[in-house]
Amino acid sequence: MTPDQSHQRRERRMKLVVNIETLPRGAVLDVWSQNPWGNGTQIDELEEMQRIHVRTVYSRYEIIVIDGRNGEILVKGGGHVPDLTEGRLTGATLGGSFCKMRGIYPGFKMEFVANGQRLVTSTVQTISVFRPESPQDYGDDSTTAI
Repeated sequence: MTPDQSHQRRERRMKLVVNIETLPRGAVLDVWSQNPWGNGTQIDELEEMQRIHVRTVYSRYEIIVIDGRNGEILVKGGGHVPDLTEGRLTGATLGGSFCKMRGIYPGFKMEFVANGQRLVTSTVQTISVFRPESPQDYGDDSTTAI
């Protein structure tokens, strides 16, 4: 092997090295798997009809849990879902291959499917979870709960 070929081979190997200091901390598998996940919410632990408001860097979303175990939601917000629309929450992600299924967490992006489109939001900043609404919350006229 000539010195030039050896140099080219070293350059190719160096291009494959990824500096983990440039990755978000949660993108490292060990950090991801050891995260206590206590600062967000899991919709599979919520009741049906529970409302969630999520504020991301650029948008606000309203979510109503339909079937949390299966990720079924009604969602509205951002530029792509102006009206309350059936969807499915995939979970919390950094935009890569890791996903905390059915979770919404500050510092992560929210990934869901609505209108047949996979959508990934900007970074979640705050989450507000409200108790399930019932007709009693609206007095005797239960039609106002619809």
